[in-house]
Amino acid sequence: MKPSARLVAAAGLGALALGLSACSSTSTTPKSTTTTFPIPFEKPTPAPVIGSTTITIAGVTFAVPREEYNPGRPIQSTNDNGQQIIITNKGVLPQNLLAPTPTTITWTNLSSKPVNIYYSKAGTPGYSGFIKPGGHFSLSMEGSGTISYNTTNRFHGNVGVGVLPLPRIPTTTTTTS
Repeated sequence: MKPSARLVAAAGLGALALGLSACSSTSTTPKSTTTTFPIPFEKPTPAPVIGSTTITIAGVTFAVPREEYNPGRPIQSTNDNGQQIIITNKGVLPQNLLAPTPTTITWTNLSSKPVNIYYSKAGTPGYSGFIKPGGHFSLSMEGSGTISYNTTNRFHGNVGVGVLPLPRIPTTTTTTS
């Protein structure tokens, strides 16, 4: 490109920039704009309840967690009581968990890929590290509070700790004569 052509092109770009800035700065009527951001997490739609006691992921069979307080009932989709959370390919079970205090919450990865959990426990952030399919991560909490978390497979949930007095675990006693 010849030097004179470069000057003409530069002058044209400069005029375009001035024109654009003038258009945006002289407007007296506010314009309605819509900005679209990527959604960081899936919509909180409930994941399906896993009714079976085992699940097979990539040819390996894993036990599906049940709450020790109600071992015959599957963990519910939206709201449940206890200490177990299941991560699936379609969401987390339950999305909202109520737990006793003190407690240890356990996340079990029953999705087909490794996941991480990024959590905020009573306002303090933390990270689980990779949890392989079939693996689990546990987090203890002594007092009342909340745990909010996000998973790398784009799901999120909440735990309310100290809002639920769970019944004692049933025990069996044997008497001998």
